[in-house]
Amino acid sequence: MVELTVVKCPRCGADLRSEKSDVNFFCRYCGAQIIAEKKTQYIREDPRRTELEKLKTLRVVEQDKVASLKTKKQEIEEELEAIEKNIESRDTKNMLGWVLSFFLFGAGIIGFLFAGPHFNEEWYLPCVTVALIPILIGLVFPYYYYLKGKNAYQLEYSEKKKEYWQVEYEIHLSLNKISDFEERIKRC
Repeated sequence: MVELTVVKCPRCGADLRSEKSDVNFFCRYCGAQIIAEKKTQYIREDPRRTELEKLKTLRVVEQDKVASLKTKKQEIEEELEAIEKNIESRDTKNMLGWVLSFFLFGAGIIGFLFAGPHFNEEWYLPCVTVALIPILIGLVFPYYYYLKGKNAYQLEYSEKKKEYWQVEYEIHLSLNKISDFEERIKRC
């Protein structure tokens, strides 16, 4: 009759059964070589197997990193689209702003030109002042509304674009690492 002993694998902790006479055997769960000497046991690691497991783990980590980077890239693309839509809608509003500013500027000039002959001296100064207000608004409005606003959107867009290319570069590096790991795994 064969006597069996129960031995715990030092690597994965699995209960293993072996014949009492066995001195050298392998764990059927993790593949570790176990050498049992009387009541002591220890693992003898296979360096190629350990390297293979390490490479597989590193490959999985890089694949997870690529997946999260692709998600981040998708989010950045959506943000870029939103910024582009804001720029387009801003351009439409700016066109209306330019039309309004030209109208105000023109109304101010016309009011300024016709203020003198139609009013006496007592009304001349208030009419000229009232005519100058649309002129000033017509000159300042385009600068404030169009140029400052457009520059802010363009700056935000360029920052997002920079972030996009940075993520794209990180994805490229991770894909290169994955292909390197796969090549090294084939060699093991």
